Amino acid sequence: MENALRFTPASGQVRIQLEPVDDQICVRVSDNGIGISPEELPHIFDRFYRVRRSLEGTGLGLAISQRIIEAHESTIRVDSRVNEGTTFSFSFAQA
Repeated sequence: MENALRFTPASGQVRIQLEPVDDQICVRVSDNGIGISPEELPHIFDRFYRVRRSLEGTGLGLAISQRIIEAHESTIRVDSRVNEGTTFSFSFAQA
């Protein structure tokens, strides 16, 4: 969520969607921000990796998010297009 807000212009949109799918809840966080290049995508979940070195941050947020989601027996997926936006999605079992 923080990255979506950070990399989306003030006139852009950040959307959070929750959708029941079978016995799961699918969560999607989408933005129409700057996107992530195909060369960067394989590295974004690496600890301390930052796409934009000039910005503040430790490069830990996505790595921590991935570990939390994996601890709940799920996976996080990302779809991104430069200058169009990014969507992160994951699912959790319904309680």
